[in-house]
Amino acid sequence: MDIVHAAQTASFSEFLDAYDPSRANAEVKGRSVLVGALTNAAPDARSAIANRLLDAGAGVNVVAEDYGTPLQLLMSQFAYTDETLAPFYDVLFARGELDLTMTGAFGKSAYAEAVKMKRRQGLRARMERHLTVHGIGIPSVVRGGAHRTTKIPF
Repeated sequence: MDIVHAAQTASFSEFLDAYDPSRANAEVKGRSVLVGALTNAAPDARSAIANRLLDAGAGVNVVAEDYGTPLQLLMSQFAYTDETLAPFYDVLFARGELDLTMTGAFGKSAYAEAVKMKRRQGLRARMERHLTVHGIGIPSVVRGGAHRTTKIPF
């Protein structure tokens, strides 16, 4: 079983049988092991596997050429609401290094994409809370998906 498939379908203990820490950032057919973990249907396995990978150095902000960051990939799953995706988002938002304003897929940040997606306004609100809590100004998105950061006075 390849490592991405194990992350996506296995229990945590089954995943550990296939896991090699040196492959925490591995990709198979453009999908990272972390993305596999984030799409595991079992909440306990999803969280445990994703956190093991992140603790081993998997990049929460790594940009896969075809999918963007793990958050951008989740955002693109339009068949699901933000409420349905919340447990998947939780794993990423728990990481202090999550960067919502870095350029990811298609030359846009996850935040710029959320601003433009009417279906992701719940996520946009969560992003804005996250940015504020971390002392980062809410970006004002400008044409082309780039943005300027406006520092919020405290």
